[in-house]
Amino acid sequence: MTYEVNEPILNSPFDEPSRYWFIREGYEPELKEGRRPAIVYPLREGDTEWELGKVLKLSPPDEFFPGYEMTLVNHIRNKIKEWRNENYPGVIRTTLELLEYWNREGRKGENIAYFLLKKKQ
Repeated sequence: MTYEVNEPILNSPFDEPSRYWFIREGYEPELKEGRRPAIVYPLREGDTEWELGKVLKLSPPDEFFPGYEMTLVNHIRNKIKEWRNENYPGVIRTTLELLEYWNREGRKGENIAYFLLKKKQ
């Protein structure tokens, strides 16, 4: 069985991911809607027990098992999404203007790294 997919890149680098490939051993890859949760997998050869604490949660067997959900990362992603949807509360005017400029309509094709590189030269 192969785990290759015909279209590995599904999302724009400028937007929050909206689809992902759900790949599990023994099953065909499945295209799912939404953002894939942040998951970390232990080494297959390792016998180290992981301390779960408050930042890791064992994935259910039908999802990303034997992976661990990185709950803190997923929590931060949700908070950032809320912050964006509420138009960036708590930022100063200059920061808000920059965020609006970078996210303006029609800007998606521009590469900010290119502009930063040009500024350094």
